[in-house]
Amino acid sequence: MRRAYDALGRYLNDQTQVVFAARLTGLKAPVTTAKPEGTLSQTSGVSWVPYTNYLPFHGQVMQLDTSPVPLADDDPVVPGSIVGLGLFCAKELRPEDRLEFADDELDAYGMPAIRVHYGLTDADRQTLEHAKGEIVRLGQAVGQPLDDAPILLPLGASLHYQGTTRMGSVDDGTCVCDPDSQVWGVSGLVVAGNNVIPTSTAANPTLTSVALAVRGARRIARSFDESGA
Repeated sequence: MRRAYDALGRYLNDQTQVVFAARLTGLKAPVTTAKPEGTLSQTSGVSWVPYTNYLPFHGQVMQLDTSPVPLADDDPVVPGSIVGLGLFCAKELRPEDRLEFADDELDAYGMPAIRVHYGLTDADRQTLEHAKGEIVRLGQAVGQPLDDAPILLPLGASLHYQGTTRMGSVDDGTCVCDPDSQVWGVSGLVVAGNNVIPTSTAANPTLTSVALAVRGARRIARSFDESGA
């Protein structure tokens, strides 16, 4: 269990994001019956651009018909003509990216405050520069860019936090639980959530977390069957 403690709170992971916007030119406003404000049009949706080794980020092309802020100087615009582009970059994992409880500070609930230690590596910065150039190229490919340069969102903006109780195949000090989410050295203690994902990702981790939680739940069910409880 002491080895599992070595990994507890470490390998914090998220996805850096680069965003851009462009106008699809030559579109005409569709002749449709007026719909209540905020209703999605038939052209609204999200198209995904898959992660590859050459392009190490997950991309999204998003139509922004229901944006709460003006999209262009001539807003309202032709429905479906303004698209948002987003690239989610995979991060290099390292134990230095971690959470720790403070010994000298309390949070709003009177519990030890959490301090976040998190930064980008040289490889992460290279990926971000690659993404910035690629997203401008994508914006120019789909239409007329609305901005001169892409926007780099603050670290943590994706809200896809992962790691800190990551799983692994061996209790070697780099993981907290086994592939069934059972914490090393503590019988009956199982963890679940984005925090068990052991690898770097570049997309929403919800489906992965659910799949891993189902695997852990099946492990618990088997243990009850085996004990006769």
